[in-house]
Amino acid sequence: MGIHANFFVAGIRDAAIFDTNPDAFEPHTAYYKNLTESELSVLWAILTDTELNESMREFECIFYVDDGERFIVRLPHSMVEKLTDVDGSALEALTARWAGSAEMQREPDEVRPIVNDLRRLSKHAIETGQAVYLWNCC
Repeated sequence: MGIHANFFVAGIRDAAIFDTNPDAFEPHTAYYKNLTESELSVLWAILTDTELNESMREFECIFYVDDGERFIVRLPHSMVEKLTDVDGSALEALTARWAGSAEMQREPDEVRPIVNDLRRLSKHAIETGQAVYLWNCC
């Protein structure tokens, strides 16, 4: 079964609505499994060339129910900005490093769609003055 990991773009006032009405956020969503802020913090650490522990502190939990069965975190704005800037060979290197990390342990071809979706959502968030969120459900 695994952990549901749904990314979406929203304003802060609307983000919690995703828990009960995810269809309202289409087409600015991406659905995956087994991704949490832990894996995303590794991506952010790679993007910013910082230590992992420094990166984890800025994922803000904006929604939490059922003893953590479902929650929503906002991706740090600086991570969203950096995701919009990376392309070409830098994008391939980022994808390969994240895929090969101890937290991911996947092939780059499995990770590439996730990175591409995160870039797409980040670009939309920047263009519209919104944020990118991750909804997890155990």
